[in-house]
This record gives sequence, C-alpha cells and structure tokens, in this order.
Amino acid sequence: MLRHFSNILISPEPLMVVPYRGFANAERFFLKGRVLEDEGIFKGNNESRLRNLLDSLRRFESDEIAGAKLSIQLAGTEYLAESDREGFFTLELPWHSPPEPLENQWISGSVQLLESPAKGAHPAEASPAELLFPSKMPASASSATLTTRCCKPTSPPVLS
Repeated sequence: MLRHFSNILISPEPLMVVPYRGFANAERFFLKGRVLEDEGIFKGNNESRLRNLLDSLRRFESDEIAGAKLSIQLAGTEYLAESDREGFFTLELPWHSPPEPLENQWISGSVQLLESPAKGAHPAEASPAELLFPSKMPASASSATLTTRCCKPTSPPVLS
C-alpha cells in the first residue's frame, strides 16, 4: 500500500540488475542475482558523515522488484528468468559449455531487464555477469595422483 502511494507522489527510481558471480562446469551453470530500485547511493570517496550515514541506511532498506523478466546471455545462448518476491533470480541449468581452453577461468555474459511490473520504472542497462569455469583436469591426473602429490609428508625441519 505504501509503495502504491509513493509511486503516485514520487517518480519511480531507475532499476538496477545486480548479478552475483556464478559457477559453471562442463554440464551445468549456476547464476543468481537481484533486481532492485537504484537508490542512487554515492559511489566514491565522501568526507561527509551525514552522506555516509544516509548511504548506509539506503543499503539496508532495499526496494526489491518482483516479477521482473530478464534475458541472460552466456556463451552465445540466451536464457530467460523472472525475479521472485524478494527480487532474486536464479538459474541452474544444463548447458553446452564454451570450447576450451579459456584465456582465464571466467566466462563473461550479460543480464538485461526485459520487463518490469514497477509502474513507470526506467529499464536498467545490461549488467555484466561472470561465471567461474575451472579448467578441466588433464586425463592423466587421477584424484589419487593429486592426493599423493598434495598430501606427501614433508621431512621435519633440521635444527642446527
């Protein structure tokens, strides 16, 4: 009810999509994030104690956007998601992983807000998303070999 009156009296704030870092392997990927109103929190150094206090309070009081429809682009494929009542979206799906080797262990993508139930809300810009994709173990390395290499007892230090 309060949100309804605030939408009438105050113009809606822009929205922001906040993807968290995800994880992937050769068979599946996991990505989670949140859709929120952008509270305009200052990003940078600020000497004002009052401004710092106000920004801290804004961080605790977030306005979640439920029912937002999102497009997630990863490794040349589009996935669709919808935010829940707390503004979270979660994807845990099978996929065709990108061909290896990767330059680093991160796969880059983007999350774009397609539609929002928030009246008059401004659409957010596409947000960058990252998935950790650890390199595959070489076929010659078994778990027993890795355990032996990692856990070999070392000789005690020599005291003189």
